[in-house]
Amino acid sequence: MSKRIRAIEVMVVVAVIGALIALVIPAILAAREAARREACEYHLKQLGLGALNYSDCYRVFPAGTTGSRELAPEERFSWYPSIWVFIQGKPPKLLLDETQAWNGDVNRWPKVEYKYNDLGEPTERTTIHPLPSFRMFACPSAGRTESVLGISVTHYVGMAGLGLKSPEFDLDQAGSGVWGYDRQIKTSDVVDGLSTTISLIETNSNPGPWLAGGPPTVRGIDIASAPYIGKGRQFGGLHSVCPSVMLDGSVHHLANETDPAVFSALVTIKGRD
Repeated sequence: MSKRIRAIEVMVVVAVIGALIALVIPAILAAREAARREACEYHLKQLGLGALNYSDCYRVFPAGTTGSRELAPEERFSWYPSIWVFIQGKPPKLLLDETQAWNGDVNRWPKVEYKYNDLGEPTERTTIHPLPSFRMFACPSAGRTESVLGISVTHYVGMAGLGLKSPEFDLDQAGSGVWGYDRQIKTSDVVDGLSTTISLIETNSNPGPWLAGGPPTVRGIDIASAPYIGKGRQFGGLHSVCPSVMLDGSVHHLANETDPAVFSALVTIKGRD
């Protein structure tokens, strides 16, 4: 009888432990995902504020590509170098040859320049180091950091508007969004207001290098592939919601069920018009 009782006691203990594990593990996973999503929102926030600070300085938002206009947009640099000095924390100087393609030999494995004074020495010293993986440009929920030619991929792209060709649209063309390969907008160009116009949005669809111009960093909506948000779709897919940052620097969460018509209005500078 005592052996049977002990066996029952062991089974009860195992059942209790199993029940606790079933309760605790989902809570731990949910807490971790909440932390990753919070970090992701912080990344987007800082990038959005970087673009906003650029606008405050130059009275116009940055173009979607930088570098030589003799190069195709896909060969130019992205908008990331434009806002580099406006990112919180004052990162070191980014060393690039913008007369060459982003993936040219001279620009592979980008470097940064540090300037400092030795203790008690008035002369400023300069040192150059390889640029480490810049975590702010990637979503923590994506898992292992990927890179192309030594340049880490980004999950944050500039919203170009309606249609895959929208990065090439002129400023006054219907369906234009904030980011174009060549166009630059002013706050006065935004009809619906900065707080209801998407500047940057998260994507897990074919992420590319943060230095690369073209689709890796500037995208329009493929209007033939609605719905647009969620796992396996054009935007989002890394969280239960899709983080995006508006032109005023505020972060919004877009549900997977967001009406495509509403989303289309949010990604254009003319709104529903």
